[in-house]
Amino acid sequence: NAMMTFEEEKMQLACDDLKTTEKLCESEEVGVIETIKNKIKKNVDVRKSTPSMVDRLQRQIIIADCQVYLAVLSFVKQELSAYIKGGWILRKAWKIYNKCYLDINALQELYQKKLTEEPLTSDAANDNHIVAEGVSEESLNRLKGAVSFGYGLFHLCISMVPPNLLKIINLLGFPGDRLQGLSSLMYASESKDMKAPLATLALLWYHTVVRPFFALDGSDNKAGLDEAKEILLKKEAAYPNSSLFMFFKGRIQRLE
Repeated sequence: NAMMTFEEEKMQLACDDLKTTEKLCESEEVGVIETIKNKIKKNVDVRKSTPSMVDRLQRQIIIADCQVYLAVLSFVKQELSAYIKGGWILRKAWKIYNKCYLDINALQELYQKKLTEEPLTSDAANDNHIVAEGVSEESLNRLKGAVSFGYGLFHLCISMVPPNLLKIINLLGFPGDRLQGLSSLMYASESKDMKAPLATLALLWYHTVVRPFFALDGSDNKAGLDEAKEILLKKEAAYPNSSLFMFFKGRIQRLE
């Protein structure tokens, strides 16, 4: 609502809501003293800490999302101090995205390793074991889908920065791998996370608007149409009457 109206009151209200959400997620984190107590206790069941790990990752992703939205609201003010503040907030968000992405990948590898090391049992026994561990493959995939949206957008957007500025941005700690960004967004669009539709729209926007507008493929304006058609074909059943998907269909026809 704030981005649609640009009213000062609504923008301030949006900032306050985002900061409140961020503090709410941070307040549920385990404190340092509590962490030390858990390490001292030798009889603590390791399995009980696993759900909190998944929950903590989810909260970190929400914090990073809030910081990105705060940075966007800061950029809208079009002031030098706001640009500096927004850039600093984006840097913090990127660090969280990157750490969560690496942690989730490590958890997935550990989970798959545990499954392969266990003897073959019935499906019910495997399900009981997964519940006991507190982590399921579905929850890890959903978490990776959640973090892949922001992680992929960072890579994709930064990769489109002019080469002269890209070196400076890389020095500030922002990488820009276009293939990694597209791969992450594709993973997010296929996931069951709530941001999957946004990842799909981001991919369609890139293939039908960004690529021809910035001439990323030279004079070939039809370079991204096959990818866009494939995405629309996959999502047509889920969003048959979506006005946004109709827009991208029209965009494809215009480029053809």
